[in-house]
Amino acid sequence: MKKIFTLLALIAIASMLSLGAKNIKTVEISPDNTLCDQVTPEFGDVDSLILTGFMNHYPDFKMIDSLATFHNLTGLNLSDCSMGDDALPPYALSSGFRKFIVDGEDVYQANHLYYVTLPNNLRILGECCFYYSTIKCIDIPNTVNELRINAFKGCRELESIVIPEGVSEVADECFCNCPKLRNVSLPSSCKRILSYAFAFNENLKTIRLPEGLEEIYPFSFFSSGLEVINIPSSVQTIYFQAFNDCKKIKTIYLHEGLQMFFMGYQFANLTSLESFYCDIKEPVLFDPGSDPFVGNDQTKAILYVPVGSKEKYEAAQYWQDFDNIVEMDMTGISTVNGDRQVTGVRYYNLAGVESAELQPGVNIKVTTYSNGTRTSEKIIK
Repeated sequence: MKKIFTLLALIAIASMLSLGAKNIKTVEISPDNTLCDQVTPEFGDVDSLILTGFMNHYPDFKMIDSLATFHNLTGLNLSDCSMGDDALPPYALSSGFRKFIVDGEDVYQANHLYYVTLPNNLRILGECCFYYSTIKCIDIPNTVNELRINAFKGCRELESIVIPEGVSEVADECFCNCPKLRNVSLPSSCKRILSYAFAFNENLKTIRLPEGLEEIYPFSFFSSGLEVINIPSSVQTIYFQAFNDCKKIKTIYLHEGLQMFFMGYQFANLTSLESFYCDIKEPVLFDPGSDPFVGNDQTKAILYVPVGSKEKYEAAQYWQDFDNIVEMDMTGISTVNGDRQVTGVRYYNLAGVESAELQPGVNIKVTTYSNGTRTSEKIIK
């Protein structure tokens, strides 16, 4: 999947630089001969700019911003540029703080820089480097190992992103408020997703959390469009309000390995929740007064627990609020799809009694597939 995202990004950038671009300009820059020094009136018609050499950070980036705001620049290729500390500096390609006064009123103007190719040896994406930019497509080099706070916050046109191997955490608000963001590829090196990292992304319906992830910080997916959450067994702690207000979530998977819900409201206000698969034999305990399920209708959602654990969950604080707790064999339970065929169907009543045929009343139909995965649905006969 990561290769697919990267390929799509490269195709889009290549198309911009070849087919879409009408006026491409290549400029070699240095501290003694900056972009500012070389810009002439003809640059007003340039829609794609290729820069080589060493960038004199702020003067050069301010000129790029001016060309993308007041003229025709939409594409930027920095692949052969070098930068101090191999870091894209704070606010380098941001358009979030431009304000004009028109007829006595504040007017905010964004540039139209849609496509960017970053330097090949870049290591760091600085704080707010694309803050509220109009970036649509970007390929982050594999050399990048650090994304800093607010790096892509407010990028309203950004649809997909591949985070390269070597990045250990997604910083605070890194991809917050990106309403078109649909596809995210997280690396296996990612250990932490920090506060508000993917919050307020209404079109982010799914995200694969990598095995190796250890902590999910407060508000990390707050009010996002997620429909399914699969928490890998490597996750040890889920913090305060991590998935609060994700009103489209239908299914949650928790696996053995989780040690702590820090404070509460982790899964609060999930008004569409239908199925909660908790593959943990001993119920995870919560601090008194820190209900993780506030605002949910637990009379509708079904809590699935390992065989032999039902009584423990019925006696555990907050877990006991689920009206329907069903024991089942959790082997192979996951959200992984793909080419598969049905290999078996079993039915369970709300007491957990198994049968091969549909019985009168409420049934839980569990379908097993050839790839080892299972799905479930509630059926009333």
